[in-house]
Amino acid sequence: MKPEPQVLAVGGEFTNLFGGGYFEALGISTEYDAVNQRFFAKSDMDLSKYKLIVTGEWKYYEETVRKLNDYVAEGGNVIFLGGLGFPYNVYGNETRRNKFLIEEKSVQGGTQLGHIGIYISKPNVFGMDLDYDGQFHETYVLEIGELNENYHPIGDFYLTEEDGTTRKIDPPLVLYHNKSNPRSGWILYWGAFKSSRTPSVTSENYEDYQISTENYRDMKFLHKEVFRAFANFLNITGSISTTETENIIVTQSKIEDETVLAGVSNFNVENRSIAYSLDLSHFGLPDGRYWVHSLDENALIGQFESEDSSLAFTVDVGVNGTRLYLISQQKPAANYSLEIFPEIPERPFDIYQLTNLFLIIGLITIPVTVIVIILKRRRKKLPSS
Repeated sequence: MKPEPQVLAVGGEFTNLFGGGYFEALGISTEYDAVNQRFFAKSDMDLSKYKLIVTGEWKYYEETVRKLNDYVAEGGNVIFLGGLGFPYNVYGNETRRNKFLIEEKSVQGGTQLGHIGIYISKPNVFGMDLDYDGQFHETYVLEIGELNENYHPIGDFYLTEEDGTTRKIDPPLVLYHNKSNPRSGWILYWGAFKSSRTPSVTSENYEDYQISTENYRDMKFLHKEVFRAFANFLNITGSISTTETENIIVTQSKIEDETVLAGVSNFNVENRSIAYSLDLSHFGLPDGRYWVHSLDENALIGQFESEDSSLAFTVDVGVNGTRLYLISQQKPAANYSLEIFPEIPERPFDIYQLTNLFLIIGLITIPVTVIVIILKRRRKKLPSS
């Protein structure tokens, strides 16, 4: 199999949101590729196979900026988690020479710190609802000097500062699309990078608190909600998790001209029934009726009709289990089954185990015997009363 993920995560070059496995811990993508920024900047990667690139760096190579701009101009999509980073590049404190496309009529403002109220309600381009009360929150914002049809701020954000004053802040959540280039893709700017709903959390103890809770749960919640809404907006299916498919890994590969092999693995300690979705356009397949054959059961599941390049059916997968499916417009004629994760056979008792047993007994017996002999000799030397 040669999986073809639709999502590429770029990060890891510096201390950033993706440091320490943050993106992996998000559990947002059931299948993705990941590279550090240096490799992304310096190598000759084919980015055309990805529908979405996500990054969360503090500093950017000039090559990274150029590559991401070219990628978006050709129809790719990018999400910046935690803003655009610092306004200088990796070689020193000089200002970046190249600007991201979203910086056409905007500039990233300084961080906003305080008690945040986030209100996102329908209708909006994402079709999402989100009410969030963050007792401690830190975010970058986007100062849009000349709001035009390329910029789409999403939601209202109100910050209560330490002196108790509340004010509406510049948008930290902005969708960008260059309408003068119809083939170009979308950029989502999401400036939030620290957040907690716990009243006792402050800027002084935030890091300690997050380490103690071991999960950055509030920050991950905000990133997940927005990331999933963006993926839904882009019609990316099969590679982005939902609340129902967290801790599910989906692997998909085109193994013949008209046949896809899909694997679904469940890492929860419970049996699960999930809605699996295959993006047909990602593999150059047309809409239509598709047969689904289970290799692990050697059974035909049925025939399903796709809609808008998306083929969906229900997958039942057991505890720590894996299901394998052949998906094709032609009825699969597989005449075999695969045993997934067979039980590990018990090793029969043999001479090696017997030898190890004697060795363990000897290692315990010899020190005990020596101690007993020493104690007996000491008792003989003691003068009688």
